[in-house]
Amino acid sequence: MEVGTVCDITAEVVAHAGDAVVVTLLPGRQQAKIIGTLQVPEGCASISVFDATLVQKDPLPCFFVDDPTDILLFGRSNRESFLNVVELCSGLGVGTIGLQSAGMKSVAAADWSLPFVEAFRSMHPDVPCFHGDIASKDTLKSLYKAHPSPAVVMCGFACQPFSAGGSQRGADDQRSSTLYSALRAAFMLRSVGVILECVQDAATNSMVRRQIESFRDQCGFWLSEVVLQLESIWVSRRTRWWATLMVDYVGKPVPLHLGHSFANGFFMFES
Repeated sequence: MEVGTVCDITAEVVAHAGDAVVVTLLPGRQQAKIIGTLQVPEGCASISVFDATLVQKDPLPCFFVDDPTDILLFGRSNRESFLNVVELCSGLGVGTIGLQSAGMKSVAAADWSLPFVEAFRSMHPDVPCFHGDIASKDTLKSLYKAHPSPAVVMCGFACQPFSAGGSQRGADDQRSSTLYSALRAAFMLRSVGVILECVQDAATNSMVRRQIESFRDQCGFWLSEVVLQLESIWVSRRTRWWATLMVDYVGKPVPLHLGHSFANGFFMFES
């Protein structure tokens, strides 16, 4: 990166004083400094910044941020972090019902379709739902404002690029970018887990594999996958692929069978 480059960064907080903070950049683990209009409270464990400008390279990278609303500050994750869910591409909120029945709690949601957002708000008036593109920093800032703590991100990303009933253009279909946007959102929101859902053919698509495996390896997550034959529990013949990415410090996820509860069907962890 050259001086003057503007980028988004996420980092762990090392030390802070006044309007400067020393951080360890993620995922590369390089030390850096962030300066500008920011106040880091005690107990802040990590920070995400939109549109940070690199103003110095030596003796360590130094980034400047002038808009305080571009700074997202996070405390440490806890047990509740794994029960709270931020829904991306939320639709009208059918998945929310399943999450709630499993003992999880939707704390915020977003969708690009206004009719879906309006339907979600009608069905779940207690869950803040935002109309916007999940690739937009404004949408992510709204989600953060609604729930400024680590949580699990869930996204049923666009299936048309991979579905047998769709165009099957894969990476050549611009709608395929929703997967990248969901992973980026999870990274910037310091999520402890990511639950992804799509058609079965997405699981073997080269672009999908590259993105989720790169996220797993670079960000330090465990990956667990399962294909659910929904006709075994539903009145319609549909097959869906689910992938769960969970932070590595909780242990390796063990795939379970459909006979278990909804939440346990996604992940359980070895000690």
